[in-house]
Order: sequence, then structure tokens, then C-alpha cells
Amino acid sequence: MNKTWAWVTLGISLTLGCGGSGTNGSDDGGTTSPMSCGSVASMQVGRCVLDAGGDCQGALDEAFSFSSLSNGDSMQMVVGPQGSTMLVFLVRADGIDPGDTGSSRPLVQVSLFDTGARRQLTEYRQRADFVADGSSYRSQQLWVVVDALASELAGRNITATARLTDKAGAERCAIVNVSPRR
Repeated sequence: MNKTWAWVTLGISLTLGCGGSGTNGSDDGGTTSPMSCGSVASMQVGRCVLDAGGDCQGALDEAFSFSSLSNGDSMQMVVGPQGSTMLVFLVRADGIDPGDTGSSRPLVQVSLFDTGARRQLTEYRQRADFVADGSSYRSQQLWVVVDALASELAGRNITATARLTDKAGAERCAIVNVSPRR
């Protein structure tokens, strides 16, 4: 490998950082209103609750369940090992194809909007695993990273809009207003 390629490779590596497999970061596009659902069929947005009680904290072996969120509910923030502030969402929907692997899994988008500051905080967009949950399907944990300190986010009024599109093109959407807590 010559020196030029070594510098190009290093530059690309530094530019990309430690990004994951999907979009999950701040939107600097100046959005001044939350995403809407329009006429898309509804689904439920929930939080991750440990079977033993309390909110999910990110351990790989956590046994958890879905707890539906209502407008005004508070949500526990999780600060990850690298210092990132995250909210852990789940979605549950009827009449979708949960897929099995790769690109056949439903695409889930979670957009977080700070209603007080009138700005987009982040947008999560990835294919998610779903499991049967009664007659519905429930996503696995959706770890939505927010580019803000937990102290800055605590107590804010956040509009979470979640959209799901399965491989057949069926869409579901839900909006809920939550207040992150530490």
C-alpha cells in the first residue's frame, strides 16, 4: 500500500468515526415541526420495561416487555458506555409482515422533536427485528441516540413519531409526547 492510499484510508476512517448500520444522529436541517402520520394506519409506541421491574438499561440478557406510552408519560434516559444519551423505544403493530432476516425486516423510523425549542433532535432509521406479541408483532429494543446531555434533555417535552414500513409496503405510524427523565 502506498502512502497516498494510507492517508486516504485514514482520512475516511476519521471522517466516518464509529458510525453504526443506519442513521441515528442530529438533524441540522432546521426542521421546525414534528413529523406527522397523515392517513397512515396506526400502531403503538412503547417503552422497554424489564420483566423484573424498572426500565431497560442495555444489558444483553435483559428480559423485557412492551409498556405502551401515553401523551405526557416520562421515559428513563440511558447513558451508554461512551457517554451517549439514549431513549429506548419499542413499537407494536397489527397486520404487518415481520420478515425474517436482512432487508425483509420492517424499516423503522423514530423521529424526536423538542417542542419547546422547536427543533428536530434526532432521527433513528434502521431495519428492526420483530417478535410475535399476542396477535401483534413487537419490535426489539430501538436505542435512539440523542445528541444532547441527559441534563439538557431531562424534563423537556419531546414528540416521538414512529413509522414502520414492512417488505410488502404496509405502513404504520404513531405519535406520542414524552418527557425524558434521568
